[in-house]
Amino acid sequence: MALKPNLIRPKYTISSEKENHQRLGEILHFSLSYILFNHQLLNELNPDNIVTRALLYSRSSPDNLTTIAYSAETIIENILNDPHLKELLDLVRDAKQIYSEIEIFAGDDNRSYRPDFIIVKDNLLILLEFKLREEDFSEDQLKRYIELLRNLFPQHGLLAYLVTFTPFTLKLLKKLEPAIGNHGTQRISHISQLTLFKNLS
Repeated sequence: MALKPNLIRPKYTISSEKENHQRLGEILHFSLSYILFNHQLLNELNPDNIVTRALLYSRSSPDNLTTIAYSAETIIENILNDPHLKELLDLVRDAKQIYSEIEIFAGDDNRSYRPDFIIVKDNLLILLEFKLREEDFSEDQLKRYIELLRNLFPQHGLLAYLVTFTPFTLKLLKKLEPAIGNHGTQRISHISQLTLFKNLS
C-alpha cells in the first residue's frame, strides 16, 4: 500500500470552552509529534518554537489564541523537563518508520480512521494515542485502531499506549503477539500520511 501526501491543513473556529479544550489538545498533539520526530535534536528544542510551528500548521486565529498558546507552551515545557519523557523517546529509537495521524480507509463504506502516532520496528508496531486528559480516552476507538493495524501488519507484535498531557503520563494499555498465519479479513483500500512538518522550517 503506497503512502500519499495530504497537503490540506484543517481550519478551526474556536467559540466555546469545549472547542478551546479540543484546540489545546490538537496543539499539544502536533507539538509532541514534532518532538518525537526530532528526538535526536532534543537539546535544541524549545516550547516556544514548537508551539509556534503548531500554530502555523493550523492557521487559525481565535480571539483567545494567546491564552491557548501560553497554556500549550507551559505544558510542553513541563514535558521536556519530565524524566518520563525518556521512556517515550525510547519507544521511537531504532524505528524503521514513524507515522503521525496516518489516514486509513477501510470497510465497505471506505471510512477514514486516523490513529495518532504509529512507530514501526522490525517485528513490532507501537501505537500511541494522545489525549489531553485520561478521561478523554475512548476504549472503543482504540479497539478499532488495533483491529485495523493487525490487519495491515499481522506479522508484527503490537504495543498500544495512552499518552496524556495533563498530567504527562505514558500507560501501556495493550500488548499483542504477532498474529501468525492470520493475514486479516478487514478490507483496507489505502492509507495516507498527513504531511505535518513540511515547509515549517
